[in-house]
Amino acid sequence: MEDKNTMEFWIFSLDDPNLYRFYNTQADNVSLYYILYIEEANIDLSAEAKEVLHLRNETILLIDRYLLPIYNRMPLKGYLILLTEEFCEMDAIKALLKLVFFHNTPEGITDLGTVTEDQKKCLSLIYEEYNNTADNLRALILKTLTVNLLLSSTINFSPQLKSGHLLNYALQCMDLVNKHATHERNKSFYVNELGTTEKILTEALQVIFKKTFKELLIYRTVIEALQLLVFTNKSVSQIAHELNYDASGFNKLFLKWKGMAPKNIRTNYRKIIHDIENIY
Repeated sequence: MEDKNTMEFWIFSLDDPNLYRFYNTQADNVSLYYILYIEEANIDLSAEAKEVLHLRNETILLIDRYLLPIYNRMPLKGYLILLTEEFCEMDAIKALLKLVFFHNTPEGITDLGTVTEDQKKCLSLIYEEYNNTADNLRALILKTLTVNLLLSSTINFSPQLKSGHLLNYALQCMDLVNKHATHERNKSFYVNELGTTEKILTEALQVIFKKTFKELLIYRTVIEALQLLVFTNKSVSQIAHELNYDASGFNKLFLKWKGMAPKNIRTNYRKIIHDIENIY
């Protein structure tokens, strides 16, 4: 019999107290992917906060791990699907997962828009199958349903999915950037690790992600910095040093990508969290 706790795949209702406890045990697991289905978001927050967090009814958000504690503080109706690359097994499915989850905004949120009827049915089937009595087909069925859900979200990615070797280079580069961005910014390092040429890597990143190598590198650094700014009490200068930036360079990084200084980013996010905690 298949134990659902060994599948590298989990589902939690957003009001499940075990969700945050699970998150605390998995917070450093960078291979986890988070699919947040918000069925109802009828909450009393400012329009600005709702816009930042993409809060509305019937929507799917792909979120970076550092954001989960914010959503977990709110009385949202829906559920969270978490899975790892290991759950996907096949390289083609792993590639699809990574492509869909590449966030297009430095906030660490990809908004897939209002849920379609087909997506709603798929989400419902995933939830039901996960909570059904365990059997040997559970993992296969969940995998198939998850792939269908991901495919329904890739309409805008269809040209990239057909790009063959360029897709592989881009996704492998993303993996390397996730591991090394805070301490290795030399493009030649990534070219050598991938065993390709600078020209091919540049083309791959442009075709697949519509980004330059520098933009990809900065994006990953911004995501890491946001987590430290919002959820730690380290000073801005400490965080800059930890990410191998001087104070001036770190400030310019955020001014370019977010339009405001790191200290203002921290203030804005903490105000949102403070408002949530005061209301709920």
